[in-house]
Amino acid sequence: RTLHLQHNNLPIQRPAKDIIAKNCESFSHQINKRRYQQILRLNRSNMEKENAAATQAPKDAEVEEAKAEPSAAAADTEETVADTEKTAAAPSKGDESTSEAVDVDDKKSKETSEEPTAEKPKEEEEAESTTEEATPASAEKTAEPSPTGRGRRERKATQRLQPVEAPKKKERVISDGKGEKLEDIPNVVANFKGVTWSDPHLKMLYSLVFGQGKKKEFKAHLLQFSGLVYPKGKDEEEQDKMKNKMYKWTMPELKDVMDLVDIDRSKDGFGLDKKEIPGKEEHCQLLLEWLQEPQASG
Repeated sequence: RTLHLQHNNLPIQRPAKDIIAKNCESFSHQINKRRYQQILRLNRSNMEKENAAATQAPKDAEVEEAKAEPSAAAADTEETVADTEKTAAAPSKGDESTSEAVDVDDKKSKETSEEPTAEKPKEEEEAESTTEEATPASAEKTAEPSPTGRGRRERKATQRLQPVEAPKKKERVISDGKGEKLEDIPNVVANFKGVTWSDPHLKMLYSLVFGQGKKKEFKAHLLQFSGLVYPKGKDEEEQDKMKNKMYKWTMPELKDVMDLVDIDRSKDGFGLDKKEIPGKEEHCQLLLEWLQEPQASG
């Protein structure tokens, strides 16, 4: 704006002059601040260089001393080697005398070894013979050292494994009940033939009568069934347990199990009037009565 006013020779107002002066002062202050910062940086870098040089000087001196030490040690070793060679080249009189003494001792030892050994007394010979006879043959075998210098390991007797007989499986004992066997009821046999081992209703009937078992045994065991046999004095308890198992089934499942064993589910079979509709309680009671004494529906 000021340049525009000056170029056109226009008068500059007083507020504009004050703004220009303030801008100039701030600009000069920024320049001075930057120069001061540059000077500080230079001084810091110079101080760091001086400190680094002062710390590096003693390290260099230590390295030079370390290099000089091996050379001095090598010179000392060379001198000691030369001294030993000189002493080895010129043996002293004392060495000759010692060698002669050694030769004399060797001759004396040979003479003593060539002399015949004295005979042992009879008592010692008899004692040795008795000790030899007392040692058994097994001790002699163990005393023999191995070629490696270690004692021989005693061989253990081999133990033969004998085949163990597998435990016999306990066969389920099916006690005779009051009713007919299911294999004697033709309708039940026909229904079982039309059903596989994995049929859920067959499994439900088996678990109700016998408990747990294998699928392959479901039909064979059920066909031998002729009625529930309760322990003495526990008739009511066992009947309550059977009913509780039946109550867990749904109504369609209960009806399918009754159809599998050919139970009459008509109102005459329940003993009800024509207007009455049998519920779950009546179905469970009818199935329980039939399990206690199975009979053909006719």
